[in-house]
Amino acid sequence: MPTTPTFPQIITAQPNWVCWRLEPDKKSSRAVKVPYNPNTGYKASISDKVTWGTLESALEAKEIHTASCRHSERNGAEEAIL
Repeated sequence: MPTTPTFPQIITAQPNWVCWRLEPDKKSSRAVKVPYNPNTGYKASISDKVTWGTLESALEAKEIHTASCRHSERNGAEEAIL
C-alpha cells in the first residue's frame, strides 16, 4: 500500500476523494480534469458521494492507474492534488 501523504486529519478522515485524468473537452478542445471513482475506475460525480472513495483507495488507484487524486468538496474550494 502506498505511503499516505501528510494532510490534516480532518481532510484524510473523510471519504471525499476521487481520481482524475486530463481528457480533451469535446466543446473547447482543451484538456479538462475528469473525476474518476477510485473504487470502480468509472467516472465520478463531484456532487454524488457514492462515487467518491477514501484517501487510501484513491492512493491505491493512483498507483494502479497512474491517475492524479484530489480531495472533493461540494463547493470545490478545497483541493489537494497528489
